[in-house]
Amino acid sequence: MSDVTGKAFPEIMNELVLRPAGMTHSTYEQPLPKNLWPLAATPYGDDGEPVKGGWQTYPEMAPAGLWSTPSDIARMAIEVQNEYAGKSNKILSRQMVREMLTHQKDDWGLGFALESPGHKARFAHGGQNPGYRCDLEAYAKMGPGLAVMTNSDGGEFFIQELLRAVAKEYSWPDFRPIERTVAKIDPAILGAYAGTYESPNAGKITVSVRNGALYVEAPPLGPEAEELYPESSTDFFILSNDLTDSFPKRRER
Repeated sequence: MSDVTGKAFPEIMNELVLRPAGMTHSTYEQPLPKNLWPLAATPYGDDGEPVKGGWQTYPEMAPAGLWSTPSDIARMAIEVQNEYAGKSNKILSRQMVREMLTHQKDDWGLGFALESPGHKARFAHGGQNPGYRCDLEAYAKMGPGLAVMTNSDGGEFFIQELLRAVAKEYSWPDFRPIERTVAKIDPAILGAYAGTYESPNAGKITVSVRNGALYVEAPPLGPEAEELYPESSTDFFILSNDLTDSFPKRRER
């Protein structure tokens, strides 16, 4: 694009995408200009401490260089919805937007992750750099959407909790929490499950008993141990995600 227009990538994006979408608090400029530093959120790690050196500067501007706000991201999603419905063409034609929100490879369109084909089509895009976790979820054929930006490596857990709360409140077809019943089981059974496990997806998992309850520690869940709630003597769930897991009736040592 720069070769054709003779302009820098941030300038092209500002003229063709950001300003037409009303994203007046967004930029692809790298490094971030000093006059914008006071507006930038400080990045934090899982330990609650600021990321050493602050935010990073990325030469890959397209996939990693956007500075924005949740409101601006929401404005972009609304523009995509309007163009999909043929109510606007500030950035793309209706035909191009519909191609963008059509599955091209696996669960991806052009730029967006796509879900629920043939149902309530949802387009999404997450983002993460050291010290930041963000997410956009919106529906192509209906108004709801949610843009969340956090300045912490642990922000994903807050995002998931917020998605479930919003989905329940507004009756979204996705993300609504699953209601489960906690079973009463013999405490001796819990002790039999304590130990260290290996998972091909989660890596090393540590299960322990604390105050008569079972807790799990796993890298994907963050630095804090989470309580495992029993649905039965072998099936357990956690509250931070709609995830369940099962133990064998007799754990191998």
